[in-house]
This record gives sequence, C-alpha cells and structure tokens, in this order.
Amino acid sequence: YGPSSSYSQTLDYASFTLSDETIAVKLPDLYQLMILELDRLLNGDINKYEFARAKGFILGSLQRSFQLPEDLARFYRDDFVYGREFQSPDQVIDIYRDFDIDSILATAKRYIQPANSILTVVDSHKDLDTVFTKL
Repeated sequence: YGPSSSYSQTLDYASFTLSDETIAVKLPDLYQLMILELDRLLNGDINKYEFARAKGFILGSLQRSFQLPEDLARFYRDDFVYGREFQSPDQVIDIYRDFDIDSILATAKRYIQPANSILTVVDSHKDLDTVFTKL
C-alpha cells in the first residue's frame, strides 16, 4: 500500500487520480501533501532523476501489461467501440517514451484545473465528521 496515481479517459471525460490508503484522522495531512506535491509539479519543480524513474516505471508497466490475449483485447476495446484507428502497443509505448518534462508540464497546465478537482473519500469507520472540519 502507498500513494498511487492513475489516469482515465473516454471521449467525453478524463480524470487524473491521486490515491492512498490511510486512516481518516491522517486524511488532512495526506490531502495537504498531495496538493503541495501536485502544485510543485505543475510549477515545474520536477527532479530529473525522479522523472526518469517514473517514466521507466510507466514504460515497464505498459510493456508488462500486454502479455495475454485478454490484455490486448482490453487495450483495443475503446478504439474498437469508438471507431478510432488502432495503434499497436509498441506505438503507444513509443509515444510515452517520447514524453519529456516540458510536454508533461504543457499538458498539465492545460488540463489540470483546481476548479475541477473532486475529493472523494471512502471510509468504513464513519469517523470523517471531525476530519472535514479540519479541511
């Protein structure tokens, strides 16, 4: 368990998600840390070593995720449903391989808007009332 991020997109919706598993009382500090880190990244404060490691992780994850026929079916599903031109996994990996810090910053500045942010909390212990008074 630990902090993670994910991205999702359809024809009319895109989301960038930061997530973690924690106890409710630690939520305000974790939320503040995530906002500070995202702000730091959006302002171009990106360590080149960290970026290279993150990029290597993403490329490795992509390469590993195309091992089974069902993985490829999942990969091609949206393009098939939406009638888009197919790209091979290697073509997509090449696109990611070409990403650099400047392209990430340009994309982030264009699409990540604080006004569009949503905080979603799933809490099985029902102790969020005191947490949200701090936020």
